[in-house]
Amino acid sequence: LLGSYMVVLSCGDKVICSSPYNELDAPVKVACDAGYTVEAYNIPDEQALEGRGCLRLYGLSEPFSVAPEDHHTVSLVCKPSNAKLTVGYTSGFLAKYSDVTVRAFETSLPERVLSFDNNATTDSAEQFAFFNIDEDPSVCVEVEAITSNGDTNIFSRRFPIAAGQWLKLNID
Repeated sequence: LLGSYMVVLSCGDKVICSSPYNELDAPVKVACDAGYTVEAYNIPDEQALEGRGCLRLYGLSEPFSVAPEDHHTVSLVCKPSNAKLTVGYTSGFLAKYSDVTVRAFETSLPERVLSFDNNATTDSAEQFAFFNIDEDPSVCVEVEAITSNGDTNIFSRRFPIAAGQWLKLNID
């Protein structure tokens, strides 16, 4: 698993090297300078949004300087950088509504709409989604519920999200 992480060594905005961890030639020789950082991640941001998304782990070192004859070992911790949403329904809600669809999307990415329905179980693969954290970290959720006599009710709400958060919606 660790071997699949991408490791990027940068100095300011300039990438010095970028390589999968298991292909990294260590030690890496660099010029004397300040402002070096190392980042690591398991998947790129864009890939974390494919389909229902997946957990993205990311870490960034503190900036460090390199002087002549210096040797640095850089450690960093990778943590979840996106948020997970799961949807479930109470039995009372499902007894009242015969057909339910939940649509969720990031406020800043409204074209990526993920749907959940009441036919899947709470632990089903269709009942979760991951959302990246950006400048407007929130998810809009819209619930469309149809009663047994055909009346349609629509409820919507915006939820703030944060990196590493698991937002568990249990609709009642």
